[in-house]
Amino acid sequence: MTDAKTENFAARIAADDLSIIKRAARISGRSVSSFVVSAAKRQAEETLREQILIEVEGSIFDALDERLSQPGSHNPELAKLLGEKAPWNEATG
Repeated sequence: MTDAKTENFAARIAADDLSIIKRAARISGRSVSSFVVSAAKRQAEETLREQILIEVEGSIFDALDERLSQPGSHNPELAKLLGEKAPWNEATG
């Protein structure tokens, strides 16, 4: 069961940003309102998840701290991956 939609939300937005949002909403087959609320909710939940405090027993924390304090080992595959330019950063022709 979902809560009744009784609240309003308004925001000022640049024309270019609104154009992108409208395009994405149209492609996803949703209204702009539904698209924006869903995206905002998803981002809010992610932000809140990042703030969750994780409590563990002292011995577990100490073991993790010890492990994280050890020097890392070289991983050639990871080094190669991190050295590559992200596809979305490559110039399009």
